[in-house]
Amino acid sequence: MYAAKKAGRNTSRFFDPVMQETLEKRAQLEQDLRRALEQGQFQLCFQKRVNVEGEPTGAEVLLEL
Repeated sequence: MYAAKKAGRNTSRFFDPVMQETLEKRAQLEQDLRRALEQGQFQLCFQKRVNVEGEPTGAEVLLEL
């Protein structure tokens, strides 16, 4: 409770330090991904999927950095 009050409004704090660390890592990853998206650091690539006869059945979308 004290850690949450000290951190201020609009924050989350867990009693379990492992849960808190997991939350912080995820939040950092989301922030990094949003920044990379804004800066155009991703490139979409499409890969055709085919059946055993070589006929197209769909496509996979791959994301490159």
